[in-house]
Amino acid sequence: MYDPDITFLSTFIIMVVIGLIANGVLGNKGKISLGLTLLFALIFSAITTALLAG
Repeated sequence: MYDPDITFLSTFIIMVVIGLIANGVLGNKGKISLGLTLLFALIFSAITTALLAG
């Protein structure tokens, strides 16, 4: 069964983790602020959840 809340939360967590890993890999060259990472994750999660909800 499809649950928007769980989908949103899991997508959000995955995107934050990816953002943090990208930050670590890029190091000082591609310094992305934590706020920007969270904002991007939030937007991406909302879009994904909306698409899955149909």
